[in-house]
Amino acid sequence: MSQWESPNGPQLISKANVDVAKRFAKPKVWFGWDQGQKAYEMMSCYEGLLELYRITGKNKYREAVGQTGRILRILR
Repeated sequence: MSQWESPNGPQLISKANVDVAKRFAKPKVWFGWDQGQKAYEMMSCYEGLLELYRITGKNKYREAVGQTGRILRILR
């Protein structure tokens, strides 16, 4: 959890209202292997947040996932 909110981490909770694509520097090749790895990594982090919510009942975890999901739907 502390890694997620560190300055070099994805800041899943504190930046839940920021488009995921704007949280990190753009890769050299947009449609490449590196981009797919980052997408999978981020999805795994959000799955982890949902599991933490199920275990702890802390709404901030569920809300961060929901807020990010809403932003992604708006951007389509």
